[in-house]
Amino acid sequence: MINTNKKNLVLCFSSIHVHTDTTRNREMEYQVCYEQLMRILPPNFEIIFLDNTMDSPENLLPRASKLKSIIKSHKHTFRNYNLGAGGNKGMGELEMLLTAAGTYSFDDYDKICYFTGRRIVTCPYVFEKTNMLEKEALISNPPLFQITTGKEYETNHELYNDMFFSMTTKTMIEYVEHTKNNLQNNINNGIGSEQNLFRFINEEKIPYEWLNSLGFIRNDWQMFTHQYSVTKDNMQWI
Repeated sequence: MINTNKKNLVLCFSSIHVHTDTTRNREMEYQVCYEQLMRILPPNFEIIFLDNTMDSPENLLPRASKLKSIIKSHKHTFRNYNLGAGGNKGMGELEMLLTAAGTYSFDDYDKICYFTGRRIVTCPYVFEKTNMLEKEALISNPPLFQITTGKEYETNHELYNDMFFSMTTKTMIEYVEHTKNNLQNNINNGIGSEQNLFRFINEEKIPYEWLNSLGFIRNDWQMFTHQYSVTKDNMQWI
């Protein structure tokens, strides 16, 4: 049975302004993604928006007024400090996780979702699975398919996907501590955030439930056209 009586949290991470996006199209991408997130999110979930490329949502362009409104209507922490700007993007997200843990009380929630915001969540599936979660974590490593060709991209079996995962609050707090203790080593040795999650789950023997798919769509211009644009040729099913 789905438990919708307990309050859960979504930590929604973003890097809205990046130097490769000279026309600031990412603002409109995030706007589309966040509008869809608002449509499908079950009512017992709260959101905290975190960004590491600007100090305030007031820095958004006027055309992104809906994005600004969504962010400002929820708890949010924006700071122009991207630890992952040097190439290890996942470390930027993990630094935001540590910031969130030091700013907000995770103990107010039953379960916590880690979510990379520039994804279109097509349905509430992952959040419904979080509501039903009986073990300590909900994780995945699904294949990726290019939308236009259907080509499947192999997954790396030494990592877990961290576009989305969820944990009980107790386990997420343990993951925060694991991340804090390993952050500098990860940076020094080029270890990504997905490997960080993999090591935590396996080293600590965390009981988990598995997602075979996420039901997300993402724009991965670096994998396909190598030119920042919002086009179907860059899109993946996950």
